Amino acid sequence: MMSFLDAFQGYNQISLEPQDQEKTSFITEQGTFCYQVMPFGLKNAGATYQRLVNKVFNHMIGRNMEVYIDDMLVKSHSKKSHVKDLRECFEVVRRLGMKLNPSKCTFRVQGGKFLGYLISYRGIEVNHEKIKAIQEMSHPRTKKEIQKLTGRMAALSRFLSRGAERGLPFFKTLRKVDGFSWNEECQKAFESLKQYLSKPPVLTKPQMGEKLYVYLSASEEAVSAVLVTVLTNQPLKHILASPNASGRMTKWAIELSEHGIEFEARPAIKAQVLADFISEVTGNEDSIHRQEWTMFVDGSSTSSKSGVSIVIKSPEADYIEYAITLEFPASNNEAEYEAILLGCKLIHAAGARKVHAYSDSQLIVSQAEREYEARQETMTKYLAKLREETAKFEELRLEQIPREQNMMADQLAKLASSNQFNGGRRITLLSAAKPMVGLEEGEEKEIEGVLVGDSLPSTWMTPIIRFLTEGLLPKDSKEAGKIKLRSARFVMIDRSLYKRGFSSPLLKCLNNDKAEYVLREVHEGSCGNHSGARSLARKVLRLGYYWPTMVKDALSLVQKCSPCQRHANYQHNPAAYMKTLESPCPFDMWGMDIVEKLPHATGQREYLIVAVDYFTKWVEAEPLAKIGEKK
Repeated sequence: MMSFLDAFQGYNQISLEPQDQEKTSFITEQGTFCYQVMPFGLKNAGATYQRLVNKVFNHMIGRNMEVYIDDMLVKSHSKKSHVKDLRECFEVVRRLGMKLNPSKCTFRVQGGKFLGYLISYRGIEVNHEKIKAIQEMSHPRTKKEIQKLTGRMAALSRFLSRGAERGLPFFKTLRKVDGFSWNEECQKAFESLKQYLSKPPVLTKPQMGEKLYVYLSASEEAVSAVLVTVLTNQPLKHILASPNASGRMTKWAIELSEHGIEFEARPAIKAQVLADFISEVTGNEDSIHRQEWTMFVDGSSTSSKSGVSIVIKSPEADYIEYAITLEFPASNNEAEYEAILLGCKLIHAAGARKVHAYSDSQLIVSQAEREYEARQETMTKYLAKLREETAKFEELRLEQIPREQNMMADQLAKLASSNQFNGGRRITLLSAAKPMVGLEEGEEKEIEGVLVGDSLPSTWMTPIIRFLTEGLLPKDSKEAGKIKLRSARFVMIDRSLYKRGFSSPLLKCLNNDKAEYVLREVHEGSCGNHSGARSLARKVLRLGYYWPTMVKDALSLVQKCSPCQRHANYQHNPAAYMKTLESPCPFDMWGMDIVEKLPHATGQREYLIVAVDYFTKWVEAEPLAKIGEKK
């Protein structure tokens, strides 16, 4: 049971704020007037009225009522409940003083027209007048008639299966620049469209908990999809599902034989083969991470510089090689510890959870396995740090091997300590400015470039990190509310702050120092092309980094970049805005100019001095034979 309602002068039922009424003023012969209510014609009038009805009918929309601007539909499952639903709707209308148009209201009907569609207990049906307009239409003879046809198809797009493919011949004809041509392909598509519209589908609402089927169809030109619900509560289903009732089966077989029912097998779907292949081949990412990874580490110390090497082997037998230069003095044992600690950090970032590490240092492996005792203070700190890193893994086994079996890592360590690179292998060269240990207990810790401590200057990330890790908020309630709201878009992963993107993966947050380094690398690094400020900021976002002032910092970097300033296009715009010259009264300000090299007139006059008044545009002109101070 349904009732269709129509609001009367809905826009005029919304009052304007007194300070905004003069903004709608208009002038007539009788004087100047302004609206006290929202008039028709305002750009956001429809959206404002829609927000009003959504707010007042919020508790009814979707349950027993649907509203679109001034068109309202009250729906019920039975006659008894329909009276209650109408009473609930009218109470809201009466409370707000909303007016209805009786001539456009219809009550207690089984169906009707709503928003251009036919609504009934069956569902949403197409307006047959729109179908009739296409079926009675002759084949187009001009481009304008084809545009009329495609427009009518767009109005029926909800009820057209594979509408893009059906209209493709028409769109190809419209794109031709050599004139109109209605070919055989267009005629077949036109006749097929008419035949399809003779039995249009009905859009229904699925029941709660009902299984839905999505069918996809892809071609070279278009992709189509349909959401289908299968009705299986027909008598034939119950008959076929009850093989014990053989007598009834025989009776129904006789009854159904006169209808000529034939069974047709469902054809194979080509895309299903690809879907099955992806489903079978695609592996589980967690299973890859939980497989055992292999790592070879080694450290090298010389009189001038130290270095470490790390070789990581994934479960798929892919090798990742690192050569890291230590920018601080370190002994051979300290370099070995730096190698294993840096390796644990890198392989954990790669997603490994089970690691088998190899090192040729007997001291490091024995101390880690508790066979040797670490007596020196530095070794004790390194050992504690190693056990802290080991706790991050599900399993980490450290094994000592002879130097001959660790030649790959040994050569990389010597490479990192000597800064000589021959270039035959794909090796990642890095540098470490500070040791992995050395901070006393209680000192400030650096979390991915963010210094957290009372004595060190804080960055824009410090309040967010303190709230996410410790739950600390400023004493000011407004600032605390801002940090709570802002922190909802951030997350801490392995002591690093990341920002959740709207349509991108997690963006790693950087402080000012690292942000400047990333900007310079992207702008003028080995792969930089000295792009503009906005393009530079977008590239940094696509690389997975974020900080609040990245657009402003990118603009500042581009403005300070010497090659960009020397080779950029010249700006032909004036340095300042052009200003009009205002003259307060006639003949107060004049503009003068000299026109020269005119055809000779009497007295050898070939120059013309012209003066124009800025106020009245009055022109005075005098021919001259010479241009001088006296003249």
